[in-house]
Formats: sequence, structure tokens, C-alpha cells
Amino acid sequence: MTTNFARMDKATNRMRALLGMALLIGTSSALQAQETVLVEDGQGRCTIVVPATEKEKASLEPAAEDLAYHLQKMSGASIPIVSDPDAVQGVPIYIGVKPEGISLPVDLADQSKFWPDGYLIVADGEKVILAAPRIEGVRNAVYGLLEDHLGCHWFAPGKIGEHIPKRSTVKLNLQRGYQVAKPSQEVRSPFPSSTRPLGSDLDDRGVPEVLDLGKWLKRNRHDGARGYYGHNWYRIYTPELLQKEPDLAPLYNGKRNPGISAHGGQVCMSNPKVVDIAVDYFTQFFNDNPDHDFYSFAANDGKGWCECDNCKAMASNDAGRVLIVANKVLERLDEIHPGKGLAIQVYGSIFFPPEEPIKAHPNLIGLVCSANIKEKPWMDQIKPKTDDHPDAISYRRDVEKWMKILSAAINYDYIGWFPGPYTMYNKLQADHDYRVKLGFIGDGSEYLDRNMGTDVHAWLAMRMGWDQKLRVNDLLGQFYPDYFGAAAEDMRYIYQSFEDHMRTADAPCVHEVELSKAIGLYPLDLLDDSLARIAVAKEKAGSDLTILARIERDEQCLTFTRLFVEIYTSSRAYYDTRDPEDQRKAIAAADAYVELHDRLHYGLPASTKGLFEPFLVTKPGRFNLPDYLARGDGKSWRAKSCSGFKPGDWGLDLAPHTKGEIVYDIRTSKNLTFKDAKCDIMSPGQIAVEISLDQGKTWQNVPADSDTTQSRDLGRGVVGRNQFLIKFKAHNESAEQAMLMDQLEITGNAE
Repeated sequence: MTTNFARMDKATNRMRALLGMALLIGTSSALQAQETVLVEDGQGRCTIVVPATEKEKASLEPAAEDLAYHLQKMSGASIPIVSDPDAVQGVPIYIGVKPEGISLPVDLADQSKFWPDGYLIVADGEKVILAAPRIEGVRNAVYGLLEDHLGCHWFAPGKIGEHIPKRSTVKLNLQRGYQVAKPSQEVRSPFPSSTRPLGSDLDDRGVPEVLDLGKWLKRNRHDGARGYYGHNWYRIYTPELLQKEPDLAPLYNGKRNPGISAHGGQVCMSNPKVVDIAVDYFTQFFNDNPDHDFYSFAANDGKGWCECDNCKAMASNDAGRVLIVANKVLERLDEIHPGKGLAIQVYGSIFFPPEEPIKAHPNLIGLVCSANIKEKPWMDQIKPKTDDHPDAISYRRDVEKWMKILSAAINYDYIGWFPGPYTMYNKLQADHDYRVKLGFIGDGSEYLDRNMGTDVHAWLAMRMGWDQKLRVNDLLGQFYPDYFGAAAEDMRYIYQSFEDHMRTADAPCVHEVELSKAIGLYPLDLLDDSLARIAVAKEKAGSDLTILARIERDEQCLTFTRLFVEIYTSSRAYYDTRDPEDQRKAIAAADAYVELHDRLHYGLPASTKGLFEPFLVTKPGRFNLPDYLARGDGKSWRAKSCSGFKPGDWGLDLAPHTKGEIVYDIRTSKNLTFKDAKCDIMSPGQIAVEISLDQGKTWQNVPADSDTTQSRDLGRGVVGRNQFLIKFKAHNESAEQAMLMDQLEITGNAE
């Protein structure tokens, strides 16, 4: 299914201009299947060729280096990378480069064969060509070559998740001498909101995974149509704007409330200026970002919907009002930027379709979240959406109504927020089949923790997103032996045992699950049986350190889970019986849990020093530099320095009566300078903000824009400069540990 927001017949010429001569545009010539030798007896017989122009080279060189890395790991051969075709030795592998005098078997301008980020691979014995209309497609061709033809897989981020088969001779054989590959889903963006898996060690095996997460997603061809679908009204209808024009603010609790933010407060949708402001915002956005296919018109998180009489008269509910406004914006935007799309979130109160027969604009995309706030707090993550449970029936009823309203929809589930393993792979297959049947164009599910099984769940989702005909059982048949080697059957038994129990347990496992019910998912006898089986698996793994590390990671997750269950059950028993033995068990389990948690998760090894990078603005126009802070161990990987704060579940915590600070280095590249800048902080407490224009020698305070917002205008001091430091300081004055900083973003314009 190709949506109207991606009208490639109108965008092809623009894409050609963007990618320039570095990408291949050609037409047919007959090819024959021919064996192409890349490495022979451990000796390289090929050279990788990347574009010579700076922009395309910067975009594709990382993938070229990754191709060379995998060929070396596979065979031991060192493969050179060049920009000069005359420097090629052996078989050239052209990555987004136009070889002289070569025509292609397929016209890249035919978007029906490639939309949105498909590719062409040519291998005729003398050369290999990796080509696509888009940069993302060329990159996908590299990983399609490695995975589909050379047997490489990336089951989890970091080296621990790689499977690279060993062979001294590497040959490429393509039927007909070429392959055209196009993704089944237009958007394939599942992402972990926590980058650190539970039970990862603080050695070189664990920490680089945080930095390798983006590489893992790229290797699994997670791209798709270019766009963003997160909460965005607070950027369009800014707090400053609502303060200046209070009639735009939503009316609730009897007054206008201009304190809009990412996590609360909407706008007065019946105000005609709401459409005008959005049209201006998106016109400017697509002027500045012509390569984007869509962008977000999603309301803010939480409630705060306008209750004025004019808004109530617009439609039967909030969903109807959002649709009406979004349609009006798109009608006008389509005249200025034809084919560009907007995304709304079918989430919260918007999950419930309007009673009126409103049809969405063809360029409107719905992000259908498995969460609502009326009948059930969060959609069940254990039972498939095709189940006969009343909540599943209710979910299907509303989603199927939305699919009659929308031309395009992306799925957004919340996966894996549990105190233990999540191996619900058969559920994934059932949900996938249901969405394919309804015509969903993509998946952007959020993995809320990285416990045992969640990385594999994301890998399965990305593989089936690329090719929806793939089946979970077949992919798992590939995963277990490749990942666990001689221990494959034991580990498969453990994974399957948890799914078998969880899907029949009387425990609705949802986003904010009740602990008393979640404990039922992980009975002690199942955990003990699994840990005993882990010991057998480790014996079978022998001296293979990589497989041992994989098994030990799962062992640590199971150990955490067992301690957690023991803490909870012993504590509950003590509350009921006041038996000192139950108290002793609870305290002992809690001490062991905390000791293991601290040993695995706090502090950074010496190997991470020097990995922090400044925020860098690389092109003129508007920029947005976010740091979400909740990244596994709670520390930001983009900060210049961080002190006082400790890891928390959501962001940065402070111990009672302590202070913390975090400093960022903000820079522009080349000859760019800042035209303006501001920062927004998500925080339950007051944060002091300071900036330095002299590399930290002196600091000046930046006051909040108002008492109702954590937004800061960074002032005239940054204008015309290409670098500044910004410091955030917090003080926990309470008697308990508290989360003081959640996430922040620095926005502005460069010229």
C-alpha cells in the first residue's frame, strides 16, 4: 500500500537534485546470473567505491566501512575503500556511485519498484552495484547484501548481537544477475526507549551497545518514509504564543490555560488561527526540509482539551475535532507542498473515533497507539489483539473504525515494561498478521525495557516489516542456532516456557501493570527451572566466550527477576503474618538485588572516556537537539559533564538534600553561527540554567520565560556565535530520592 503523502511522481526530480550524480540513474541492459568473488582463500578480490562528493560520501561511508568490517570478520581479508574509481583493484563494489558507461537493468526513477527506501543490487562477475533513488535505500542495499546473500544477522545491539559466518572465500550469486528489493512496510521504526539491557556488564561488552544502537537499527533496515510522529503541538503552539494570545489556549476548569507543554495542555481547536499557525509552521518546515515525506501534527501528551462551546460544537469528541483541524491544514498545505503528509496520534482520548462520518485527508497518517484512557488504561501486552477478551474486542472495534477513516496508519505498541523476560513471539505474529490484513503501513513500537527477549522481539518486528511474508517460527529457527550455538535447544526451551506460561497466566500485563498481578507471570518454580537449564546451556557453550556472554545476560535477567519476585512475595507475606522469617527473606533478597543492580549499572568504565560528543548543528535553518536522559543507566551520552545525579527509571535522580548539574557543549559546524536559541526542560522541579560564552570561565543565569514553563530563551548572547556551553543545576530539598530532570531539548535557528 502506497499512501498519497508519498507521491513520488511529484518528488522524483527533487530527489535526483538532492542526491546528485552520486546516485545511479540508469536504464536496462540484459544481465545473466554470474558468480562474483569478493574474497578468495582469505585474500581480498574487491574494492569498495564510495562517492567523491562530501555530502554523499559522509552519508554512505559508514555503511561502506561496515561492509568492509563484516567482510574482514567473515574472511580475514582487508578490503580497501576508495573514492577514485581508477584506484580499484579487483571487483569494484559501487556504493551509490555512478560507474562510467554502465546502464542498469531497472530504471531507478520507477518509484513503484522502490518506494520508499528499496534498492537494486547488481552482481555480474565483474562488478557489484548497490543503487537506490534514496540514500537510505543505498544503505539498505549494503545490509541486504550482507544479510540476505552473505548470511550476516544482527540480533541485538553491539558486537554481542552480531552473527557473522566464517568463510575464507566469499562469493555473491544473484538470480538473473540482479535483485530489486522493496520493503513491505513504508515505516519501520521500532525503538528501545532504554538503550541498556538489564544485566549488561560494565565492560567493553556492554557500554558500546549504547553507542551502537543506531547502527543496529540501520543494519536491520529500519528506515522507511522520512518523517516524525511524536507529540508536537507544543512546538507549533508554543507557550510564548499562548501567553501572547490567550484565546488560543484551551478552556478547561473554567479558564484559559496557556501552560502548554509536551506532556499536557492542548489548544482551542475552534479558533481559526489554529489552522493558520499550523499551515505557516509546516510550510516553513517543508521549505527547510524538502526531503521529509511527512511530519507530526500530533497533540500533546495527557489531557487539557478545550471545553469551550465552539469546540464542543465542532464534533462529537476530541478525535473528530482533531480530524477537522488536520484536514483543513492539509488542504491548504497540499497547495504549497503537494504530497507532503501530516501525522496525528490515535492515542488517549483520540483513540475513540468520532461519531460523525468524517473522512481523513488522503495525506493524513494515523499513529494508532495501543493505549487509551477511557475503557482501559493500557492495551494488554500478553494476549494478541485477535483474542476474544473484551478489551481486545473493544480495541479491534475502534481500530477498525479508524481504518475506514484513515488512508494510512502506523502501529505503535508499548512492549516489554515488565520486571522480567518478554518472549511473546507468537503474539507478535498474530498482531502482525492482523495489521497486515487491515492495511497498516508501518510499525513504530516502543520497547520500554531491554530484558530477556525484547531485543529479539524488535529484530523479528524489523525483519517482518521489511518482508511481511516472513514468519516468526522460521526466523526463530534461524535465531536460536546462530545466537546460542550448541546451547540453542536449551535456550529455546526457556524462551518458549515463559511465553507458554505468560499467555495463559491470569495477569493482564499492561503498560502500567499492577505488581501483584505481574508477579504471576514469573512463578518461582519456572524461574528456578530456567536458571537450572541456563547452567546446562553454559556447559554446552564450552569455551565460546560470545555465546557464554549471551547466555549470562539472560541469566542475569532471570536472577534479577527471581530476586524481585522473592522481595515482593516475602514482603507481602510479612505484612500479612509479621513472621520474622518472612522479614529476613525479604531483606536478604532486597540486599542481593540492590548489590547486583549497583554492580552492573552504576559507574562508567575507563573505556568510555572520550566518547562524549558536543551537540553539533550542521546546516542552516531550524535545529532541534534533544536529550531524553532516560537511557538505561540514566546518564546522558551527549553531556560534556554530569555530576551529582544518579540513574533513575525515567531520567536523572538526586539523593535527598543533594545537588546535581549537567553541562552540554553546543556548536555549529563550518561557517554557521547561531541566529537564536532556546531550551525546554521536562522536570517536576525548578531547574537553574546558566550559559557560558567563554568555554566555562564565566557563567550567566538564564531566567525562565514565565512561572508556568521550564522554557528558556538563551538570549542575545548566543547570536552570531558558533559555540556555547549550557549548564542545568538542580537541588533536591526533599527527604527522599527524586527524579529532577526527565528530558530536554535545545532549539533555534542557525545561519
